[in-house]
Amino acid sequence: FSLRRMSADYMSVQVTKGAEKYEACLPVHSLTKDLHYMVENLTGIPISCQKLIHKGRSLNDPATPLMKYNIKDGSKIMLLAKIADFESDENYIAICNVEKNLCSTQKKVHDVSEEIKGIERGYLENKLVQDALKQVNKRLKAIAEEMLRQLEQLDSLSLGDSHRECRFKRKTVVSKIQSSLEDTDKLQENVEQLMTSYTNN
Repeated sequence: FSLRRMSADYMSVQVTKGAEKYEACLPVHSLTKDLHYMVENLTGIPISCQKLIHKGRSLNDPATPLMKYNIKDGSKIMLLAKIADFESDENYIAICNVEKNLCSTQKKVHDVSEEIKGIERGYLENKLVQDALKQVNKRLKAIAEEMLRQLEQLDSLSLGDSHRECRFKRKTVVSKIQSSLEDTDKLQENVEQLMTSYTNN
């Protein structure tokens, strides 16, 4: 543990995990979450699996300044590594449920896409095409609305710094939804072009 004199704006605290010791140097006005990030960089232990203790008191609130916990230059912090249990977290479960629903929605997009291909290949009588395209367009709008609701569900989840796995999972599912929305938009454009084409004919 370094005994060098720190500047007035910085402090050095000792983080111990069993026999392991780490030195964390950070601004005196840092928040608890800043210490969590530094501990993750020093130890490789994810924030969600960290439990930091100072003089018997758990540092639970990421937004609390370290000074509120009476942490200063030379303070000693105990680090306990918790077993990752994010898969049982209600937010993680909610995200997985949205992802499951998305799979069903993506199948609808695929089915509509195949139906459009059939129309393009002339599998339907010309007199039936316009009505069929109107129905397809209506279904695509409903599918898009369904995916927008899924995005709203994900956006409504309150995920703090201690939910890194949940935030990563949400980001992944959001990307999937956005990609499917783009596919749906392209299909709608295709349908509108077909409707114009058959109207002119």
